[in-house]
Amino acid sequence: MAARSRQWPTPADELRAYIEANVEYIGSHRERVKALVAIAMNFTDEDGRSRLLPLDASVYGDSLAPLQDILQRGQEQGQFVEFSTRTMAMSIRAAIDAIGPQLNAIADLDLDGYARDLVELFDRATARVQA
Repeated sequence: MAARSRQWPTPADELRAYIEANVEYIGSHRERVKALVAIAMNFTDEDGRSRLLPLDASVYGDSLAPLQDILQRGQEQGQFVEFSTRTMAMSIRAAIDAIGPQLNAIADLDLDGYARDLVELFDRATARVQA
């Protein structure tokens, strides 16, 4: 997925490719993602608290660095508005990670439409408004 997003000429194109590649990966591994969600939701301590929260690298760890890099380069090149790259990266990641639980709830979840919606949403959230 990382290689696919790096082949584009602009950070905005890279961000679109990042989102599309992640959603496409989930779509091509639906059953595995559903199983991982079930495991994650039931991986709790004796008090019912998640054991994954302190370990969740997609939200709290260094795995956000490549996404933050895309966002930072977009800001430096004047393509994106100013925002916290960490907050935006966490928001993008959370929107992608929200797909897993939906797969169990909505059997025919339209992932192509979901990807299009996310691309448009984060394009609007990041894009510098042209006067």
